[in-house]
Amino acid sequence: EQQWRLFADLDTQDEAEMLQLAVFMQTLIDTVPHAGGHGKGAGGGEALRSEEAASPQAQVDGELHITLDSIQMSLPPSAKQPAGSEGGVFEIGTREVDRDLAYDLVEAVRGGVRLSRASVVKILRRAYKLLLSLPNLTRLPMGPQTKLTVVGDLHGQLPDLLHILDEAGMPHEQNKFIFNGDFVDRGEQGLEVVCILFALMVAEGPGTVCLNRGNHEDLAVCRVYGFEQEVKKKYDDLLFEMFAEVFSHLPLFAVAHDSIFVVHGGLFHHPEAS
Repeated sequence: EQQWRLFADLDTQDEAEMLQLAVFMQTLIDTVPHAGGHGKGAGGGEALRSEEAASPQAQVDGELHITLDSIQMSLPPSAKQPAGSEGGVFEIGTREVDRDLAYDLVEAVRGGVRLSRASVVKILRRAYKLLLSLPNLTRLPMGPQTKLTVVGDLHGQLPDLLHILDEAGMPHEQNKFIFNGDFVDRGEQGLEVVCILFALMVAEGPGTVCLNRGNHEDLAVCRVYGFEQEVKKKYDDLLFEMFAEVFSHLPLFAVAHDSIFVVHGGLFHHPEAS
């Protein structure tokens, strides 16, 4: 127990120091003109909204203000196709993000198939549209036969997520999940993990698949701990900004059965904080 506490304290201290450094670097990027390729205020939301006027399709259904055509036109050819697609490419195409699609996605990723860029964008759009309508608190009603699985930090470990889904079963009305933040960073497949989670949340609804925001869904943190590099390596800068924008709308905590409170980071140190 003492070893575990020591490890947890060191990990917390490490994250605090890295976050402080990341915030400092982000301040420099936002302050110094042209530093890092963009100026102050040019975050994920600005990158998304900058494409809004490119096509009348950009405002359909209140989705992300960006279009696939305008994205592809603004990127070099090498950025249009995900790297390492030897196992094939999964295309959503015109399919809706429903239960069948989410299940197919899980099996495709399990088999090493890569997601096309257009498919990732479509999942992000659907998740964004849903999250915009949600409060910071997600309530999960629980019936007498309902099972609830609370999943801690996945940190880009796709095999862990697949194992959990195999053992606990795929989500449905009587088999609910709370994924309690820190979906990305450290591991090498945070993008695939998040796409599966977003697809399941959209397909089943947030009352069945709840995604709480963790500290690694913060822009500064996932820039330091690897998710930014992962997305840019697999796709491009703009897609990372889209992920960051969607992350910013994730709920913070959940209450199941009106009695079980689940939050990633704990309560505030100061009682006056709100």
